Amino acid sequence: MKNRKGFSLIEMLAVLIIIGLILIVVIPAVSKLLTNNNVKEYNNYLKVIKAGATVFSDKEEDELGTSLDSGCLEVTLEKLIQMEYVKKFDDDKVTCAGKVRLNNKKGNLSVDVNLTCKDENNKVTFEKDEIDSSSTCLAYKPKDDDGLKDKLVANWCSKNTSNCKKPLGQASNDVYVMGNANADNYVWYSGKLWRIVNYNESDGYIKLICNDIITVFPRNNNSTIKYENSLIDKYLQNVFLPSLKEYDKYLKDAVWDTSPTIMPSQETMKAETVTRKVGLLNSYEANQIPSYFSDNYFWLLSNYGNDGNFIYITAKNRSLDTTVRKTVYNYYDYYAIRPAITLKLENYVIAGNGSKDHPYILEGNSTDVKEGTKINTRYSGEYVKINNVKYRIVRTENNLTKIIMTEGFLDAKPFNANVQTGYYKYSLSNIKDSLRSWYETSLGTDKSLIEENGSWCEKAITYPMEFSNNCNENYITSAVGLPTLGDLYTSNNGTPSKEFWTINASSTTGEYTINTVYGGNSVNSINTRYSDKLTDMVSIKPVMYLKSNVIIKSGSGTNDDPFVLKLS
Repeated sequence: MKNRKGFSLIEMLAVLIIIGLILIVVIPAVSKLLTNNNVKEYNNYLKVIKAGATVFSDKEEDELGTSLDSGCLEVTLEKLIQMEYVKKFDDDKVTCAGKVRLNNKKGNLSVDVNLTCKDENNKVTFEKDEIDSSSTCLAYKPKDDDGLKDKLVANWCSKNTSNCKKPLGQASNDVYVMGNANADNYVWYSGKLWRIVNYNESDGYIKLICNDIITVFPRNNNSTIKYENSLIDKYLQNVFLPSLKEYDKYLKDAVWDTSPTIMPSQETMKAETVTRKVGLLNSYEANQIPSYFSDNYFWLLSNYGNDGNFIYITAKNRSLDTTVRKTVYNYYDYYAIRPAITLKLENYVIAGNGSKDHPYILEGNSTDVKEGTKINTRYSGEYVKINNVKYRIVRTENNLTKIIMTEGFLDAKPFNANVQTGYYKYSLSNIKDSLRSWYETSLGTDKSLIEENGSWCEKAITYPMEFSNNCNENYITSAVGLPTLGDLYTSNNGTPSKEFWTINASSTTGEYTINTVYGGNSVNSINTRYSDKLTDMVSIKPVMYLKSNVIIKSGSGTNDDPFVLKLS
């Protein structure tokens, strides 16, 4: 047998060096491969989270009621796992936490995720930050979790403790006054801005007053002293209430105190009441919040005493002046109406801070409206822009949307130069020709949005609502017309020195005078109705109908951001 030599030291060193070089190359490659596999797993988990969050957003819209109308919603990964939209990361030694932000802008959903994963030694193994921390977003809180999700009244009181006080009166120990000149208690509901008046804890409602004048109206057409079934009551129940978004869902039947009273500072103890979802403030409530009222006169619920001929109204500078009120304000006078509503306590806030510029937005009332939404599905009071002029939605009739100019007036013109019998009718007037000329020359390309065959009731009326079911042969068709006396937004908000024509003569006997809404220059003539001669010079507020196929191009429907429209 031949003798074998072992490896020399040099050979052994050479082998070790080669093995070392191999390890230098292989170990990082293996490590990189493992790392890449881990990153791939984490990135796949990100996709799983985003997919689950998208399903979550659809379910929330359709079933749970917490929609993405607000435009932005954040939910924790823990909540998505708990609700079984997302599974835990598939590694028992790794714990992942984070949150998801869902942004819905004009119908386009985007999903951003912040995710941090740690191993059993609390070492970060993966981190991803996609959410813009400089912007805020509504946090998801379950609909049935009253302890988490902000109710309107809880939200307001928590931020305005000095103004959320109790009680409102000796007979109402559970009612909180929320009225204050500088309080951030503005609410956005059904295309309108409201202010909180009070909160009734035991009866379960929050009373709000509309921040706008919605029309000019008489109390009644006879000396009946009761508010119940007065013209105003019928108007609010039959015209205004149906214009509100899903009013049975949002509003609650409540007891309204209509009792006669001599002194507004005295609570009436509900000797006479009606049960309604919408009404007016009574004199005692208005006396608690004089700062809410501007230099206009507004009807209130309460009669002055029991004679029935004099009804309380109020204004900023003459708040509840009983001496003036007793001798001046009759049931047949026309004054402004600012409706009040009783909102259910279970309504929730989805956005806003309560200021006038950023009011509390009730769930389902977001101003983030999807592009392509039909305008005839929107709400009375919302703003639209036609050729850079603002109009307000009055109502939808037969899929056509009635709008009235709110920004400015057309030049003063006579209703008609002809004073013969019958020429008080709009269809025979000079003003119809003037409006047609304006329509043909002033709307630009937006004229294509307007329905040529809008329907108008030119019936002569003494009191509003006489025409509602009895216009008959008095209907005419036209592309443009004038406001109907008593219609929504037939008022003089913001321009007290102007007066404008309505489409209705002021008497059913065919006299040569037309109803107008007058601004006046003194507090007791702002937003009142007058009868002007056909030949008087009076300003014009055009009214038109938008076609049924008009859709929203952009905007939120607010005064500051009106809808811009186009044809579908």
